Amino acid sequence: MDVDPKKPSFQMQTCKIARITDENYRIKTFELSASIKAKPGQFIMIWIPGIGERPMSLGNAAPVKVTIANIGKFSGAMHALKQGDLISFRGPLGKPFNLPKTITQKSKILLVGGGYGVVPLAYLAREAKKRGIESIEIIGARKKEDVVHINKAEGTKVIITTDDGSEGVHGNAIDAVNALFTEGKQFDAVYSCGPEKMMRRLAEICIQKGIYCELSIERYMKCGINICGACAIDGKICCRDGPIFTVKEALRFDEFGKGWRDASGKKCDLH
Repeated sequence: MDVDPKKPSFQMQTCKIARITDENYRIKTFELSASIKAKPGQFIMIWIPGIGERPMSLGNAAPVKVTIANIGKFSGAMHALKQGDLISFRGPLGKPFNLPKTITQKSKILLVGGGYGVVPLAYLAREAKKRGIESIEIIGARKKEDVVHINKAEGTKVIITTDDGSEGVHGNAIDAVNALFTEGKQFDAVYSCGPEKMMRRLAEICIQKGIYCELSIERYMKCGINICGACAIDGKICCRDGPIFTVKEALRFDEFGKGWRDASGKKCDLH
């Protein structure tokens, strides 16, 4: 059951779940019987009748793949679905990661992901590889069981960090970033998706070193198409102006790395 890739991104489409892969104890990847034209960093809005809609970062476009952690009502309902079940979605939506034309086959990029934020970065690594761009990806997690081994792009060096040292390097993703720069590694661009406090520290490092950097910033989204304003962040609308922002844009946001807003619009501190 293929969907129409030419259908406007704001219109709902329905397809079957073609395959479900267990990534770890709480994360699954859902492959849909659908292909769309999209780029790394963009997202789709998935709808489950009686539950609602939620934005999900794309892990692939052809076929569509999303990787979802079971952390709430919607994600729990998603995890209860089986291969062959129908699912509806809108998209692609949002601005993608940008690989500037100045990044060529001789370039090297650094990808810094935390938790399931590694998913769109793995997608970006595959697209970069098609252009002959070398990438190093840092995957940060709390412990071995939380690591998402999703980057299968040949030629991509993966560095795993865990807070407790149960897999890979003992420490966090920023520790690994600092270690690479201490070793004298140089990068033409840096891309990141993950916990916001991690990304703020990364942003400050990239500004200090004068490296081009883009970040995927998450905010509570209801419509995904710039109608409700729920995902506003300091004058920008995340679903329209993001979710990908340059490091200079992100550091102008007072909330970045400090707080967010819940479904009602109430300001909350980052934990």
